Amino acid sequence: MEQFRHQGSAALHYLFLIILLAMPLLMQGCTYSTIEKRKASLAMLESTNLADQKQRFGDLATLDGTRWLQQGKNGDLTIHRFHWEIPGAVMIHRQAFLYSGVEGRWYPDYLNALVLFQFDLETGELEEIHGTGYPDIEVDFKIPMHVLPSGKVIYNHGNWGWCRCDGENSLVIESASVREVLTPLTEEQYKAALQRRSENYAAQQREVTIEKERRSAERAELIARGLAGLSQGYIEASAQSQQLEDKQHAFLRDLQRDLNNQQIAREQAVRAQQQDTASSGMLSSGINKATLPIESRPAAYSNKIPNVDQGLNKQPKVQNTAITPAKPNNSEHTDREEVKRQAFNEAILVCTKPDASRHFQCKTPVDVISGGPADKDWATPEALVNWASSSCPDARKLPSTTHLVWGCGFAATNNSNSMDRSAGVDVKGRNIYYCTPKETSCRRTEP
Repeated sequence: MEQFRHQGSAALHYLFLIILLAMPLLMQGCTYSTIEKRKASLAMLESTNLADQKQRFGDLATLDGTRWLQQGKNGDLTIHRFHWEIPGAVMIHRQAFLYSGVEGRWYPDYLNALVLFQFDLETGELEEIHGTGYPDIEVDFKIPMHVLPSGKVIYNHGNWGWCRCDGENSLVIESASVREVLTPLTEEQYKAALQRRSENYAAQQREVTIEKERRSAERAELIARGLAGLSQGYIEASAQSQQLEDKQHAFLRDLQRDLNNQQIAREQAVRAQQQDTASSGMLSSGINKATLPIESRPAAYSNKIPNVDQGLNKQPKVQNTAITPAKPNNSEHTDREEVKRQAFNEAILVCTKPDASRHFQCKTPVDVISGGPADKDWATPEALVNWASSSCPDARKLPSTTHLVWGCGFAATNNSNSMDRSAGVDVKGRNIYYCTPKETSCRRTEP
């Protein structure tokens, strides 16, 4: 019994090893790319019979291997290219955009589009399939199409479509209001058109870079002039403020002197009046007392005689009026500054993180700039920060989870040279400055 149990365990062990060794082969045999799955699912529709192709795709069936130039009324240039992916089942339509007549600019090499014309076995109609990625295409949406007996292919959602209405050497895109006749291209003409697009786009980008550099130089000059004007204006305003403070100080000093003189005059007038009153009383009583000897005066009468010497020596009561000293001029200036100074966050330079094509946008305290690989001075956010040293002179990297952020070393008081760019930005480590509103280049770190 024990021998059979041992043999069974050994057999299960060898079976497990066989399955592990065979698994990659099994997985490889069951793995298909999207294009292979699509071909496998539509293999039953594949047909090289021209009549079947014409019945399913109408005039589109005759476009395999052809190239066409479309010239729009607005000046647009587009190349259309067609070829079978699965004959009689799926046709690929590629579009290469060459030139925008409305914007007056050439398109880059990567600006192309791809759609599929696919026959639907269930409906018996065509579909135009739009999606992303090829051959592993991810379908975004489908547009139903219908083939007319004449061979014209129209879209069910509108009144326009494709046809070869003007003969074999023509392809027409038409609707109720527009009719455009496309021009056939040879393979050499097709390649030459793409080469021309590439060269013209490169020249166009060079002109754009030159124009950006010119505008940047003009902007830097304007900023320099503005800063010089602000400095001169600040000097003049400071001088005017100092003159005003000197005048206010002199006025308060003179007012205090006048108040002191008036108080002294009042005190002297009161003292003189009291002395005159006391002298008059003493003279009137002295005449009566002189007619009698002192010894003969009754004691009671003597007690009633006022003490003239005491009255003369008695000092008059003077009610002192407290003089409140005027507030020093520098204290008033300090209060005014304390009322106007506020706490402001540090001005920052904020850049979005580069996208898949390495394009980004940066906001300095002065302006907004877009950059990317084609820009000489703005190829990366770091290069743009170095270039923008005039608007963010003391740039230092700050931590942020949403953007690329640099601190500029002065307050964001929201004037034209220190805009606050923190809206929607997660940033830490900004300094605090105490400034008056709209103050330029404020670096005051204490109230």
